Amino acid sequence: MNRRKVIRIEASSPTIDCGAYPVKRIVGDELTVTADIFPDSQNALRAHVRWCDGRMPTLAWQVLPMTHNDNDHWQASCS
Repeated sequence: MNRRKVIRIEASSPTIDCGAYPVKRIVGDELTVTADIFPDSQNALRAHVRWCDGRMPTLAWQVLPMTHNDNDHWQASCS
């Protein structure tokens, strides 16, 4: 029987009105994204942040790997 894998993501930051609006930064300013990520098992886990530059006409998404800090806390930074 195939069991569905569940991953919980909590305490993500930064957010504006619980994710209702996109987070914006001035070009060159650093953006640090954090989240608490909990898998349903002890399997290895990877996390990524997807972001796009609103100035680009095609809105090409960029992928930034997150690093595992303490316990279930993950973080990624870009500028």
